[in-house]
Amino acid sequence: MGKLSGFLFPRPSFLEGAARVVDVGGTLNRYNRSETPEEADALAMYADWKAVGEDIRRAMQRYRKRLKLAGADLRRLEGGGRGSVQRETAEK
Repeated sequence: MGKLSGFLFPRPSFLEGAARVVDVGGTLNRYNRSETPEEADALAMYADWKAVGEDIRRAMQRYRKRLKLAGADLRRLEGGGRGSVQRETAEK
Protein backbone atom coordinates (compact mmCIF):
# COMPACT_ATOMS: atom_id res chain seq x y z
CA MET A 1 0.00 0.00 0.00
CA GLY A 2 1.43 3.38 -0.98
CA LYS A 3 1.96 6.24 1.41
CA LEU A 4 -0.93 8.16 -0.12
CA SER A 5 -3.41 5.30 -0.42
CA GLY A 6 -2.83 3.97 3.08
CA PHE A 7 -3.55 7.09 5.10
CA LEU A 8 -6.73 5.53 6.55
CA PHE A 9 -4.77 2.69 8.12
CA PRO A 10 -2.37 3.20 11.03
CA ARG A 11 1.10 1.64 10.79
CA PRO A 12 1.30 -1.04 13.48
CA SER A 13 4.46 -1.75 15.42
CA PHE A 14 6.28 -5.06 15.06
CA LEU A 15 4.55 -6.45 18.18
CA GLU A 16 1.12 -5.34 16.94
CA GLY A 17 1.83 -7.03 13.63
CA ALA A 18 2.85 -10.24 15.38
CA ALA A 19 -0.34 -10.09 17.49
CA ARG A 20 -2.45 -9.77 14.35
CA VAL A 21 -1.22 -13.19 13.23
CA VAL A 22 -3.21 -14.84 16.03
CA ASP A 23 -6.11 -12.32 15.96
CA VAL A 24 -8.67 -14.54 14.26
CA GLY A 25 -11.66 -12.29 14.98
CA GLY A 26 -10.09 -9.09 13.71
CA THR A 27 -10.43 -7.37 17.07
CA LEU A 28 -7.12 -5.52 16.67
CA ASN A 29 -8.12 -3.75 13.46
CA ARG A 30 -7.97 0.04 13.87
CA TYR A 31 -8.50 2.83 11.39
CA ASN A 32 -7.57 6.47 11.36
CA ARG A 33 -10.90 8.17 11.84
CA SER A 34 -12.23 11.52 10.68
CA GLU A 35 -14.62 13.73 12.60
CA THR A 36 -17.14 13.89 9.74
CA PRO A 37 -17.77 12.08 6.45
CA GLU A 38 -16.95 15.35 4.67
CA GLU A 39 -13.54 15.48 6.32
CA ALA A 40 -12.87 11.88 5.29
CA ASP A 41 -13.88 12.72 1.70
CA ALA A 42 -11.68 15.81 1.68
CA LEU A 43 -8.69 13.83 2.94
CA ALA A 44 -9.30 11.12 0.33
CA MET A 45 -9.59 13.70 -2.47
CA TYR A 46 -6.41 15.42 -1.27
CA ALA A 47 -4.53 12.11 -1.30
CA ASP A 48 -5.89 11.26 -4.76
CA TRP A 49 -4.86 14.59 -6.29
CA LYS A 50 -1.50 14.47 -4.57
CA ALA A 51 -0.93 11.04 -6.15
CA VAL A 52 -1.93 12.42 -9.57
CA GLY A 53 0.51 15.30 -9.13
CA GLU A 54 3.30 12.89 -8.18
CA ASP A 55 2.57 10.76 -11.26
CA ILE A 56 2.70 13.83 -13.51
CA ARG A 57 5.95 15.02 -11.88
CA ARG A 58 7.59 11.60 -12.40
CA ALA A 59 6.39 11.44 -16.01
CA MET A 60 7.80 14.91 -16.70
CA GLN A 61 11.16 13.93 -15.18
CA ARG A 62 11.31 10.81 -17.35
CA TYR A 63 10.36 12.82 -20.43
CA ARG A 64 13.02 15.47 -19.74
CA LYS A 65 15.62 12.75 -19.24
CA ARG A 66 14.60 11.07 -22.49
CA LEU A 67 14.79 14.39 -24.37
CA LYS A 68 18.20 15.13 -22.89
CA LEU A 69 19.49 11.69 -23.89
CA ALA A 70 18.01 11.98 -27.37
CA GLY A 71 19.59 15.43 -27.82
CA ALA A 72 22.99 14.16 -26.71
CA ASP A 73 22.75 11.21 -29.10
CA LEU A 74 21.73 13.48 -31.97
CA ARG A 75 24.62 15.90 -31.33
CA ARG A 76 27.05 13.00 -31.19
CA LEU A 77 25.73 11.59 -34.49
CA GLU A 78 25.85 15.01 -36.16
CA GLY A 79 29.47 15.58 -35.24
CA GLY A 80 29.44 17.23 -31.95
CA GLY A 81 28.67 20.85 -31.40
CA ARG A 82 25.47 22.61 -30.56
CA GLY A 83 23.58 24.00 -33.50
CA SER A 84 24.89 21.47 -36.01
CA VAL A 85 21.34 20.37 -36.82
CA GLN A 86 20.25 23.96 -37.47
CA ARG A 87 23.28 24.60 -39.72
CA GLU A 88 22.58 21.55 -41.84
CA THR A 89 18.89 22.35 -42.27
CA ALA A 90 19.75 25.96 -43.20
CA GLU A 91 22.22 24.78 -45.86
CA LYS A 92 19.60 22.63 -47.62
